[in-house]
Amino acid sequence: MMAMGLREMTFSEKLKQLLEESGVTLRVLSVRTGIGVPTIKSYTRGAREPSFSNAARIAKAFGKTLDYFMDADEVTEKPRKKK
Repeated sequence: MMAMGLREMTFSEKLKQLLEESGVTLRVLSVRTGIGVPTIKSYTRGAREPSFSNAARIAKAFGKTLDYFMDADEVTEKPRKKK
């Protein structure tokens, strides 16, 4: 149970914290994940929500599980295209 006034960190806040603490640049994270720098930058600003697969790639690049980010309500699953 969370105390009043406290909230979970968003995906963008957790990503910014990991980048800062690790010293990893957006370019390095891009190479490690295959996600473009502009896309990662939009995640750090909170301007865009990562897909489930992109969130998983980012988590793996930092040696985290996806659960680390799952408290963030910004991670979205893209609807699958019908065949």
